[in-house]
Amino acid sequence: MSAAKQTSKNGRAAKPAPAPDGVAAELAVRRAEASDEIPLGFFFDTVLRKDYFVRRGQLNDILNGKYHQVHVAEIDTVLVGVAITTRGSRLVNALVHPA
Repeated sequence: MSAAKQTSKNGRAAKPAPAPDGVAAELAVRRAEASDEIPLGFFFDTVLRKDYFVRRGQLNDILNGKYHQVHVAEIDTVLVGVAITTRGSRLVNALVHPA
């Protein structure tokens, strides 16, 4: 799993922000895998508005289909965000956990 490169305003690599306990947390962004389906389902249920939902089977279709690409963001292996794109670059949905 590779870490996402963070840059500051001047374009230089940004240092990871220290966590409250003084240990730096690291953000990693990677392509979602089939094994991410259950954690992503819980994430969508937690983060999405109550009047918006992902229908059963839709997440599986998105993860395994050829039309969408799903990327997950994790901090120290904890799922904190999801981005869904089409055609490799068109952003369809971006969700970030509010905490």
